[in-house]
Amino acid sequence: VNTYSIEPGADLRYANLSSADLRYANLSSANLSSANLSSANLRFANLSFANLSSANLSFANLRFANLRFANLSFANLSFADLRSADLRSANLRFANLRSANLSSAIGFHLLPVQDPRGHSFIHATETDTGWRILGGCRDFSIEQARAHFSPSHPDPSFAADMQYAIDWLENKVQTGGPSNA
Repeated sequence: VNTYSIEPGADLRYANLSSADLRYANLSSANLSSANLSSANLRFANLSFANLSSANLSFANLRFANLRFANLSFANLSFADLRSADLRSANLRFANLRSANLSSAIGFHLLPVQDPRGHSFIHATETDTGWRILGGCRDFSIEQARAHFSPSHPDPSFAADMQYAIDWLENKVQTGGPSNA
């Protein structure tokens, strides 16, 4: 088993690590922004606090990876395997999750609603202060989302869909239901 340990905060911006075998690697706090990690094996890797903004992680194996507090904004995670990955407090704003496998991901739920304006996917992530609902430029607590998507919202149909999605999220959180199941 590989046990790579990279200097904390290592600068690997723009690195080409495509298809690299980085199982169990400690990449905590590494700067991997704009790095090419397509098809890389990052199973069980520690990527907590890593900067992966605009990184290419398409087809990457991130099963059981620790991505807590990682910056994945604008990252390409299409077709990535994120089963059982820890995504608590990860920044997934504007990330491409097309066809990514998020089943059993920890601290993440893709909500069963689509923004009619075509904005980024609407999801919820678990943080140290509770669950946050994110979509496009919005970032709400559950209570703030309920208030924002009230019946007086400019788009009552979308507001009703969001109220359903918030109920769905609360049910998942309360029952401990698996992510994205």
